[in-house]
Amino acid sequence: MRQEKIFGNAEKTLDKRPNLWYNKITKGQLIVQKTEKEVDTMKTMSYSTAVTNAIEGNLDAETLETLGRLKVSLDKRNSNRSGKPTKTQIANAEIGEAIVSAMSVGEAYSINDIAGLVPALEGATPQKVSPIMSKLVKAERVTCEKVKGKNVYRLA
Repeated sequence: MRQEKIFGNAEKTLDKRPNLWYNKITKGQLIVQKTEKEVDTMKTMSYSTAVTNAIEGNLDAETLETLGRLKVSLDKRNSNRSGKPTKTQIANAEIGEAIVSAMSVGEAYSINDIAGLVPALEGATPQKVSPIMSKLVKAERVTCEKVKGKNVYRLA
């Protein structure tokens, strides 16, 4: 490593040898020159390289440090994300409860029957009712059967 102080008003370069990095400097600036090898070791490892090293099993100190920074970065980004349900999800959950309470045991209901059964679904299309019923089937509150190509729902 070499330090030089350049005086004068003209812009000058320190060293033009190919293996040294050099900067143009003006009056009174202090420059530290480093060889290419020193500059390469100063660069931080990219996240991609660190993950590749981890997959290959090369877990040196630099890789572990970079992976630690990656984890902190991801945790910070994920902490800003909202885990709250949307307004539509809340409304659909309430409609689902209304559907279950309006259905009677042993009765079979088609999508159109269910749309007419609950006042909140008055005039709703099958495209609106079907996802709500799918969630109820997944939650095992309602069963679904195919009868003549149509889905028929019953209380579980």
